[in-house]
Amino acid sequence: QRRISGSLSGTTADDVQFESGRFLSVDLSKTRWTKLLLRHTQLESCDLANARWTNATLDSVNLNKCRGVGFQFIDSRSSDCIFRQSKLNLAAFHGSKFQRVRFESCDLKEANFEGATLQDVVFQNCDLRLARFPNCKLQNVDFRGSELAGMQIDSSLLRGAVVTAAQLPDVASIFGLVVKAVDETDD
Repeated sequence: QRRISGSLSGTTADDVQFESGRFLSVDLSKTRWTKLLLRHTQLESCDLANARWTNATLDSVNLNKCRGVGFQFIDSRSSDCIFRQSKLNLAAFHGSKFQRVRFESCDLKEANFEGATLQDVVFQNCDLRLARFPNCKLQNVDFRGSELAGMQIDSSLLRGAVVTAAQLPDVASIFGLVVKAVDETDD
């Protein structure tokens, strides 16, 4: 397994491929990569801030403790991947497809999944406050343990989604419902 370190910040490239490698503390911020292929690769403590990857493919990739504020993963595919303890707030995942992907303890505040397809995706203990899911397709999505307050999603997309009882007030607000105790007044 090859190990990559250092900085690739600001680079522009087409048809980039990395297989069976490990990126350790690599600065990938502001990269502009088209048709990137990452397969059986680990990204550990990397900086993805404001990177723009279009038509990329991530296959069996683990991102751990990465910083990706404003990361753009556009019209791309991700399968059998794990995003763990990564800061991906304000990220854009427009038109991307996620299959068998796990987001664990990630900050996805205000992330935008517009037009994305999510199949067999888990958001475990993530911050999804104010995240947007317009025109998405969801199948077998698990939101257990995640913060959902203010999440913007068409309520019909939540059919079959998995949440905990503690998340029901946030889910109810998506449906326009207000949850109150029997003895609570309208002060």
